[in-house]
Amino acid sequence: MPVYEVFFFPASELMQKNNDALLPVIDHVSRADGVLEVRYGFAEEDKTTLYCVIKWETIDHHKAMMQRADYPDLFVKLKPVMAGTPQLFHIEFENDATSAFDAPTTEITWINLKEGKTKTDVRDVLNKHMGPKIMALPGVVSGSASWNETVEDSNRFLLVIGWESSKVRTICLISTIYC
Repeated sequence: MPVYEVFFFPASELMQKNNDALLPVIDHVSRADGVLEVRYGFAEEDKTTLYCVIKWETIDHHKAMMQRADYPDLFVKLKPVMAGTPQLFHIEFENDATSAFDAPTTEITWINLKEGKTKTDVRDVLNKHMGPKIMALPGVVSGSASWNETVEDSNRFLLVIGWESSKVRTICLISTIYC
């Protein structure tokens, strides 16, 4: 199963005005062995947080890129598009997350383990309760909900859901069906 690298950061004014400002970064990363695809887009809620998702064959491919002689150049290329510190996580989803990222709208939800709860508790809720309910919602792209803990913090999970559109997602969220 591939590993997804999800990193996000406050975007600079340059990036907010010109999506092409990230192309040197995308080009640099895309040349690494093991990169299957690279996607990026702004969070709809604030339009200032940029999310980048890199699908790797394995996490070892990402580690190998970090050992390349030109790896420091990546940070030079990132500097003009960032207005703050990036956050980065790797996830090997429990099932294929491709349809979530292929969907017209991708919802990214972070789930943090609360004190007194276990990873099994979170998995039970996702696998037995939330997952089936999410997949039955109108507007969710078939097979597009996926989740797992992050490599960097096993107490932090990522849930991704593919939606037909942002409008459909909003309507669904304010309806009683979602609750």
